[in-house]
Amino acid sequence: MSININLFVKNIQLCTYLVVIQKIFFESLTDNKFMIWESLSPGQEIALLLVVVASLLWITEIIPLHITSFVILFVELVWLLPELKKVNSTLSSELFLAPFFSDTILLFLGGFVLARAANKYGIDSRVARILLKSKSSNSFKVLLKIVFITSLLSMWMNNTATASLMIGLLMPVMNLVPSESHRKGLLLAVPFASNIGGIGTPVGTLPNAIAMEYLRGLGLAPSFLEWMLYAVPIMLILNLALCFILYLFFFTGSNSKLEDLQIFSLEIKEDNRSKKIDQFIIAILVVTITLWLTSDLHKVSIGTIALIPVILLFSTKILDLKDFKSLSWDVLILMGGGISLGKSIEVSQLGTALLSPFHAESFGIFTVIVFFS
Repeated sequence: MSININLFVKNIQLCTYLVVIQKIFFESLTDNKFMIWESLSPGQEIALLLVVVASLLWITEIIPLHITSFVILFVELVWLLPELKKVNSTLSSELFLAPFFSDTILLFLGGFVLARAANKYGIDSRVARILLKSKSSNSFKVLLKIVFITSLLSMWMNNTATASLMIGLLMPVMNLVPSESHRKGLLLAVPFASNIGGIGTPVGTLPNAIAMEYLRGLGLAPSFLEWMLYAVPIMLILNLALCFILYLFFFTGSNSKLEDLQIFSLEIKEDNRSKKIDQFIIAILVVTITLWLTSDLHKVSIGTIALIPVILLFSTKILDLKDFKSLSWDVLILMGGGISLGKSIEVSQLGTALLSPFHAESFGIFTVIVFFS
């Protein structure tokens, strides 16, 4: 009997939503304090409409995701801001423009540039091959190595790029794995580990950046090192759990040896290209990461530090205009739009107006966690 885990989780969430909605609806009929829609200010009404429209555009993808961010910015500047100025005349357009070039955006820009340089000169694939190099045929050790190396790379690279790199390294030897179950287990380890590894650093994945931006606005943002101190232990535990689960589902009940997997004993081919470029890129990477980790000491923001690889790699022509155009600008604009939309909710106090009648304790902390997850 097989269980669809995703469907099971979705059903739990759906049931939770229905319970919460039923509770809200019932209490709205018996308690006037839940009739909040009529009490929204004009600015809050515009912000709510913007949230609904942006959500629908993102979900349906009627227009490209990053273009939705421009829609958000346009509505904020021409409709929401004039309404908010009636209450607070000190507000300016910078409030909604700044998120598109904030520390968070610069942080990811620096990460994208470093990843592009590593990919262009094959540093990422060579590092992965060196780390994967092993003569062990024990399937659990091989699985463990794939999971942890994928997560390690995903801490600093885009999740999708990491998954593409690792699968590209594994695919040539998949025909050497006799068991279809083993092949499935090894390949599934890559996307799962890529997602898990993304939580390890602030630059690992997009949600980390969004969280950092809002925590920064509240004065609660952890430093780069503090984030890692919280996240890396969780990442390690999840990776171990992933290995055991994949091993249980795909590597038990049959021969657990993975013989003749030549990728794990491949010699790293050297080319005639000068090693100085590689050394320069690695030096920039090490310096940048070190400065990120010590930001509490030198007090330079992580976004400003992220400009170092951008300036050095492009000014030395290690990366060129083609590389500049290939950066994930759509992702950066999408991030900026999400952060700017959050500013609309914050400044208009829409969140306070919508959530003030509700109390987490009335639903229970578990219900709240499942609902928002």
